Amino acid sequence: MDELAPSEGPLTLRQLRQRRGQTQREVAANVGVTSQMVSRVEAGTYGVKNVARWAAAYGTREAKWTKAWRAGREERRQRIRAQTRSDGGTA
Repeated sequence: MDELAPSEGPLTLRQLRQRRGQTQREVAANVGVTSQMVSRVEAGTYGVKNVARWAAAYGTREAKWTKAWRAGREERRQRIRAQTRSDGGTA
């Protein structure tokens, strides 16, 4: 349930999708990609060329989708930094 609790800062794509009750598979079908691609986009690992199509699949405006994508990317970066610090500075 923590995933649905209000978060500090902007929502991530994953949070937007979950609030709509969608699965990665459903978003993938709407966009025309694999669920693995959706996972990578939600994590901020990959960007997209057609933001309008992706935003429509998430049921939001392009600006909100982009903000959520950036939030997911930053969340991932912070996790990597924290892991690197806990590993003693090695990747």
